[in-house]
Amino acid sequence: MSDTEFTAKLIDKNDQTTFEVAQFDMDEISKGDMELIKLGAISYWSVGFANQNGQISKQSLIRFKRSVALSISEFDYITDQASELSEKIHWD
Repeated sequence: MSDTEFTAKLIDKNDQTTFEVAQFDMDEISKGDMELIKLGAISYWSVGFANQNGQISKQSLIRFKRSVALSISEFDYITDQASELSEKIHWD
């Protein structure tokens, strides 16, 4: 990774037995995703076509996964709270 580009391992979601390596320019990344670019980050690259009022264009979109890092105790607390709330719901 440099200030102007980064390298990513590309895995096909339909066939995870092989992969490719690609380089992307930093200017392809939205400002909101810039802080998410780091070693091991999970991203999604969507390539396809867009139709705007009959005009077809090729598009490429790179998104980064946002997730919360929870400890085991935090996860257990949240699931316990959800179970308690679930027990209080009375379905008719």
